[in-house]
Amino acid sequence: MKKRFLLVAGVLMFLLAVTASPLMRSQETKKQVTPLIGENYLYMEEFEIGPGMTMNKAIAEGKDWVRGMRKTGEFKSVKLYIHNTGPRFAVYIFAEPKSWQSIETGSAKFLASMPDFGDRPVWFTHSDNLVCEIPVE
Repeated sequence: MKKRFLLVAGVLMFLLAVTASPLMRSQETKKQVTPLIGENYLYMEEFEIGPGMTMNKAIAEGKDWVRGMRKTGEFKSVKLYIHNTGPRFAVYIFAEPKSWQSIETGSAKFLASMPDFGDRPVWFTHSDNLVCEIPVE
């Protein structure tokens, strides 16, 4: 009887080890971060100030945009920066979205909250970049 119990217990332990091993490897694989599927994104928008726009008006407009983006709830943080040395004068919005999808939904919510946005005069040239942090330990 004791031998039979040990045999059954041994077989059960073997089966448990065989089934648990792939599950544990699966969990380890999920923890690895690849550059395109990371958790820390940064969305950078540059607005180079065009002719006829004053620095104060550009900053005021940028502040309104930052407030509007924050109200969407789609970003961990949204900050306004200015570059005023060298040949270009520009304002930058740095937004840390909650996910890739947050960039799209945040933009849609922001534009919905400003229905006259498309009717305003364009006073800037615009570029943007989306980066994903690669953790370095």
